[in-house]
Amino acid sequence: MKKKLGLTGIFGVTIFLGMLLVACGDPTATATPIAPTAPPAPTATPVPTATPVPPTPTPAPPDPLKLAKDATTKLGTINYLHFVVDIKQGEVEITKGVSFQKVEGDYAKPDKFRATLRVSVGPAKVDAETVGVGDKQWLLLKGLGNWTLLPSDLGFKPSILFDPNLGLGAIVNKIKDVKLLATEKIDGVDCYHVTGVANGQDIKAIIFGNIGSSEVDFDLWIGKDDQYIRQVTFKERSTAPTAFNWQLSFSKFNQAVEIKSPI
Repeated sequence: MKKKLGLTGIFGVTIFLGMLLVACGDPTATATPIAPTAPPAPTATPVPTATPVPPTPTPAPPDPLKLAKDATTKLGTINYLHFVVDIKQGEVEITKGVSFQKVEGDYAKPDKFRATLRVSVGPAKVDAETVGVGDKQWLLLKGLGNWTLLPSDLGFKPSILFDPNLGLGAIVNKIKDVKLLATEKIDGVDCYHVTGVANGQDIKAIIFGNIGSSEVDFDLWIGKDDQYIRQVTFKERSTAPTAFNWQLSFSKFNQAVEIKSPI
């Protein structure tokens, strides 16, 4: 004989089944999607503020007169140098009947030098050598004889360039209208170009002869780094055929040379 469930039993079974469904889940239920979590925004790295760099001030150009005076003073302290005298207009008589327009050689302070030159002997051009030691100077005309001792008041004497009373320094102390021109290269060396105007008579001793009263354009090229004078020019302001135009070049500063009497 079967036993019927009463209301109480049915209610209990119903509660049990409900609890079972809750525990196991409804297989027909749709899962609610979970939104993805966004990655954290990157932290911006602060950019350092650049420190402004003040512009490098342009150095003031040197005073041209002081530059020229300092350079001639320094030239007077040099014991040896190589020189070239190029007479572009005019010539210098070494001894009677013999003159030159270009000479190149070495100088040893205070009064020694040796040089090679191309001289005019009448209408002919001849290679020559000259040597000076103290107050004596000899000349050799190649192919035309032996070494000849020149009179003391004749000849080419480069020591005059460094004479404090007659040389380049004395001229610089008297020039006017001194100006600093553009920087130029002389034998690959950056040089200041200083120009001025000199009195013709102040150049007389250097060019070994008489000149007129015309003024002279006087130019110096001075090494920017070492203040050595690399080149000098004298150009007379005259259209006369006897007007002079000289160029002097210096190099090999303080490179020692040995100079002896040739005889």
